[in-house]
Amino acid sequence: MAKTILLGFLLLLITACKQENDAAIENDSNYAISTENWPKKIGVSQRSSAILNSWAEFKAYDEAIDGLYTVENTEDLSLVIEDLIEKHKLVKEANYPTEFDKPQIKSRQKVVHTFVLKTKGNLEYRLDAEEPVIALLNAYNAMRNQFNVISGNTLDINTLLEKED
Repeated sequence: MAKTILLGFLLLLITACKQENDAAIENDSNYAISTENWPKKIGVSQRSSAILNSWAEFKAYDEAIDGLYTVENTEDLSLVIEDLIEKHKLVKEANYPTEFDKPQIKSRQKVVHTFVLKTKGNLEYRLDAEEPVIALLNAYNAMRNQFNVISGNTLDINTLLEKED
């Protein structure tokens, strides 16, 4: 009789512990995200803005980046990251405007995409995704700054390199 009571008590203890672990996993899988500490998007110059507004694929990519600031939990972030991956493919395959068809822009775009993939990996492995998102936004700001640098550069390299006889 004592063995039956002890076995029943042990079975009750095991099932009670298992239920607590399941509840902890469910609550942890959808943790809230605070976007207050994330860097804000830097502005682009008027000249850059005119060029970028005519580039439909980049405009959609920029709107997907704006979606990062509206996330509230990891599920939302995961959806925005998937959207960014799709928009990146479209931008990469699109025709770049002649002013921005330069290695400086394409390399910064690759860096942004690298941090998008790093964020996706952190989300899949349930790691903290805040650090790669901040790096992603910093890389995106560097790309926007490069748009300003390129469009603000009015110096013609070919004229400088011409030899005067």
